[in-house]
Amino acid sequence: MTAPAKQAKTAAPPPQRDATTAPATPQANAGGVAQAASLVREGSPDAKAATAAPVPNPGRPISPAAMKSILDRQAEGNFDAAIAEARALLAGQPANSRHATTVRFFLADLLQRVGRQREARAVFEEILATGETGDRPAALFGQALTSLHLDDTVQAARACAELAAMAPDSPLIEFARFMRTSAPDSPEGRLGAYFDRLAQAAPSAPPAPAQTRSEPARPAAMPRPEHLTLSTGSTTTPLPGEPIPRVAASGKPTAPTAATASQASGRRKHKAQLTLGGWTSDLDGRLISRGMDLDLADGIDTKEQSRFMADLSADVGHDIRLGVTYHSFDHRGRPTGTFTYDGFSYSPLSAFRLLTRFSEWTATRSMASGVDADWGVTLGVLSSQVEMTLTQRLTTGERIGTLHQRLTLPFLGVAGELPLGDNTRLQGFARYVSTSGGRVGGTFHDLALALRVGLTKDADAHGLSAALGYRTFALDGDADHDLVDTRFAGPTFSLLGRF
Repeated sequence: MTAPAKQAKTAAPPPQRDATTAPATPQANAGGVAQAASLVREGSPDAKAATAAPVPNPGRPISPAAMKSILDRQAEGNFDAAIAEARALLAGQPANSRHATTVRFFLADLLQRVGRQREARAVFEEILATGETGDRPAALFGQALTSLHLDDTVQAARACAELAAMAPDSPLIEFARFMRTSAPDSPEGRLGAYFDRLAQAAPSAPPAPAQTRSEPARPAAMPRPEHLTLSTGSTTTPLPGEPIPRVAASGKPTAPTAATASQASGRRKHKAQLTLGGWTSDLDGRLISRGMDLDLADGIDTKEQSRFMADLSADVGHDIRLGVTYHSFDHRGRPTGTFTYDGFSYSPLSAFRLLTRFSEWTATRSMASGVDADWGVTLGVLSSQVEMTLTQRLTTGERIGTLHQRLTLPFLGVAGELPLGDNTRLQGFARYVSTSGGRVGGTFHDLALALRVGLTKDADAHGLSAALGYRTFALDGDADHDLVDTRFAGPTFSLLGRF
């Protein structure tokens, strides 16, 4: 069989990888099905079985200049032009020609990159309609992946079942299973879960649980992260795309109302406080590691992002309040120039992702609580996780470089509230630490200020309030000679309940 793009007649050896390079895999948002198609047709048992099939009409050869023009438009970020040129190439080819199939795989990849999943699925279905056996596994995988993006779990399950029946040893299935272990909530990981359920349904396998049992002839709905019930007592860090557990909190002290101040003798009337809200911020900072010095503000083209945040606090004594806060950001973009990381070059065509997760555990001692003001001193611990991923597309697949940093730092802070009127208060906190020496150190600050307005009567003591404010957060962490400086700042909006 001829490969969909101009390649050597034999499969190229896999690229050399170091400890920070992950397996060459298709992307969750683009599928990478064009490369997967080459892999299946040239190197898998499916390709050997397909060699006995009649060779289709090759069609009119595609000029290298035409393909280069498509790749140039893609490199410029002009995906609409690249898609239009690919469709123009298809117009001059017989429907079942080999060259048409090659262009279709490129076209489907472009459509997936810009989120046009429905059109991409239609292209994969055109490939399936040609009846070419060697192309079918990659096209089925693409059909399943795009169907999952469209929430069409029935069609995704059917495509998985057909792929598993046709090519049970396909490297695409093995890749999906690998993604299930490394990123179970990604689209590929969810496909891997279904392939495993198909394997469990075989007679030789032990029966699957009743709620997940499925048969190839009658596939079950694909598992979805939003269908999972999160325990409110869990402190597990959520995966990308998963709702944040509503169990987090801050150590901000609160004051009793005027009506109860004299009776409370400085003690709070409410026992717990829950805050749920959103935070909008761009990405700033710097990454210095293994030959890379990357400015996150100017070196990466990322967009402003709004993320969910939550915090929970509760009284545990006369003047002691314990709390925990949680927030995360998941910024993605492309480099504005070429740089080197761990001995490899990454161009503006590569993909960049920085996933940050932060939780702050606090204990606040109230120093003054009354009608005029409420403030306290905070002792806490910051736990941070920063994960950077660089993905460079190559003719042989993809090169992936990763950087992981985890830090735990103690900090000191203050928190307080100031009444401005009936049911209106100004609240905020400041937290800071700077440590050095040894293998781990860093500087951290977290500052927040918000105007809170009660939505119910006597909201200071109990009930619902709304708060609009501003928050700035910075962590300059140094661990094992990897410097990760991340900064976030922007407006916040939240709903606060006291009970």
